Amino acid sequence: MSLRRKLVALAVAALVAVALVLAWKGDKVADRILELRYGGTLPRADFPKPADLAEANRQDLDYLAKFPEVDRSFSDEARVEFARRVSQLRARASELTRGELLMGVAKALAAADNPHTNVERSYWRAYLNSAPVRFEWFDEGLHIVRARSDFADLLGARVVAIDGMAPELLVREASRFFGGPPEHGRVSSLLVIESPQALHVLHSEAPADRLELALEDGSGSIKRVELPAVEPRDAPPMVRPGRLLSPQTEFSEKEPWRGVLDGHSRADGNPATPGGALPPSLTEPSRSLYVQKLSEGVLYLHLWSIHNDARGKLGDQILAALKTGEPWRRVILDLRFDTV
Repeated sequence: MSLRRKLVALAVAALVAVALVLAWKGDKVADRILELRYGGTLPRADFPKPADLAEANRQDLDYLAKFPEVDRSFSDEARVEFARRVSQLRARASELTRGELLMGVAKALAAADNPHTNVERSYWRAYLNSAPVRFEWFDEGLHIVRARSDFADLLGARVVAIDGMAPELLVREASRFFGGPPEHGRVSSLLVIESPQALHVLHSEAPADRLELALEDGSGSIKRVELPAVEPRDAPPMVRPGRLLSPQTEFSEKEPWRGVLDGHSRADGNPATPGGALPPSLTEPSRSLYVQKLSEGVLYLHLWSIHNDARGKLGDQILAALKTGEPWRRVILDLRFDTV
């Protein structure tokens, strides 16, 4: 075995070991990690009632400026850059729109270049409007994978342009608002790309109240559609990437939406339509652990969540899965889409 392959094998083994330790001693390990990472909590904000929006924005930004005191993911250089970005926002406090403030805060936090130091995904949905569709990236490009029922005919279509701009261009611009590796920025970019308000902040000529899409349906023909913006109070809550594809996810939508894989097997195993079974990676997202034998001697474990659930302690569930059946030659541990 080459040195490179040995290092990869060791890295995989280490990840499995860490996951199993978290499964068995999750609470203690998680508490210690949080203590080491943050080391403290900022005191409650204590500002007088602001006289106007400009003063309210300045107070928010003054409080934000203290954030590196409790988040140790900032290097010295990142801390300086964070302060510079906050200062730029403060200079524009009197003119900041709701979208500009949220995205300015997101860009400041992204200076840490850490995927765990970002504006919480749910806040994007709570503060900015969004389209009545949801996107996902695939090797072939950006596709519509979920839509409000009145736009269900768009499911599966490839997005060629948004407001006249290529998705590949927008993802590079949107990634600046999320710290971490490029893969994290690409997935998180959907929070910007799905929001007319956010795109308007990036490009003032883009409308803030609708998305104008150019779509390709697989036959080569291009169709143009205009989608009205959905206000935050009416939009579905944020769903983590990957979970959006599984029709077994709890979406908590206020009105009917449909997914591109609707019609595949339900959680009880009975096919809802002749659509067939879901792949193991999208099955039973309501459980912390999903287990399936893939082939002779190969066991698949999907950790949807690093928590105990109604089926018992997660560590006990993992042990029981490993002990069932036969000696396993390979165990595949899937940590995609997990909620820690």
